[in-house]
Amino acid sequence: MAEALMGAPALLIALTLAAAILPVRASVAATAETEGPQAVTASALIELVRADAAEQLGVPVEVVVLRELPVRTLPPGEGELTVRYPTRPGLHLPEAVDCRIDGKLRTSIPLGPYVSFKLTVFVASEDLPARAVVSPTQLAEQETTLPAGAEVVTLPEQVAGLQTRGTFAPGARLLLSRLERPYDVVRGSEVLLVIDTGGVRMEARAVALGSGYTGQRIYVKRVDDDTKYLGLICEGPKVVVQ
Repeated sequence: MAEALMGAPALLIALTLAAAILPVRASVAATAETEGPQAVTASALIELVRADAAEQLGVPVEVVVLRELPVRTLPPGEGELTVRYPTRPGLHLPEAVDCRIDGKLRTSIPLGPYVSFKLTVFVASEDLPARAVVSPTQLAEQETTLPAGAEVVTLPEQVAGLQTRGTFAPGARLLLSRLERPYDVVRGSEVLLVIDTGGVRMEARAVALGSGYTGQRIYVKRVDDDTKYLGLICEGPKVVVQ
C-alpha cells in the first residue's frame, strides 16, 4: 500500500487507525517524510476513505466511483491525508479528504462529485408515529447506496430508546437528527410532588403541566386542591419544591 500511495519504494509511510485528530476529522492518517514531491494516486485515496469509513461506522463499506478522483501531490515535508466528516465520525459518511503539509491545510478534495457509498443501514420495519420510542424490534437492516456526507445509522444501539420527532414509514432510514431523548416527565402525567421548605417536608400527588428532563423546572398542579407549584424534576419521577 505504501508504494501505491506515494510511488516511492523507500518511502516510510505510517497508516494508522487511531483516535480522530479533530472531532470532524477521520482517524486514518497517511503521513510521510518526503524529499521531493510525491503523487497520491486515486486508488490510494479511495482505499483511505473506505478503510476510515468502515472503521468509524462499524460496518463494511464499499466506495462506488462516479468519477476518477484527482491525483494530489505532496510537496517536500511531512504530508498528512485525513478523511473529513460533516460532524463527528460514526454519524455520517465521509465528505472530503484534507491534505495537510507540516500541519497546515493545503487543499481539500470534496468527495460528493466523485464517489458514493454502499453499506448496510437501519430502517424502520413498521410505521413509527411521532413521539414513539424506538425499539430494536422496530428496526431492519437494508443495503443501500448513499452520497458522500449522508447521515446514517449503522448500529441499533444508536437509536434504540430514542423518541421520534416525526413519522417514519416502513423502509425509511432512521436519522438521529429526527430523533430525541424522551422526556423524563411528560405533560399530563402524574408525578410525586415533594415540598421541602422551612424544615417541613410534605409529599403529594400532582399532575405535570409541562414536559421536561431531569434537572429542569416545570409547573405541576397538586391533585388535592389544584394548587400550582414550580419545581425541579428529579428521578422518580418526582418534582421537588424548595
